[in-house]
Amino acid sequence: MIALKTDKGGTYPECELLDWTGDAIPTEDELRTITFRKGKIGKWEGTVTRLILLGTKRTVKDRIERLDLTLPPEQPRGPAAVMLWKELDNKLADWFDLA
Repeated sequence: MIALKTDKGGTYPECELLDWTGDAIPTEDELRTITFRKGKIGKWEGTVTRLILLGTKRTVKDRIERLDLTLPPEQPRGPAAVMLWKELDNKLADWFDLA
């Protein structure tokens, strides 16, 4: 999570997806060197690099771990794709080629 987005509907996490896979959580030094992952939404000509996750995280809460680290975002603020938490797995597969 790189920011909290607030509007009339509530407050939601804005995230960058790091270009990393593995079982163990990377160290702080490793996190500083990992870049963000780029994705595509169908035939949309732009690149997805930020996600805003709407709704409740109950469906994925056992897969989220707070690291208590504060690192700067990899990129300047910009547009973000919006999705529901319950769509997370499908969107990661579709937009970022992650299964």
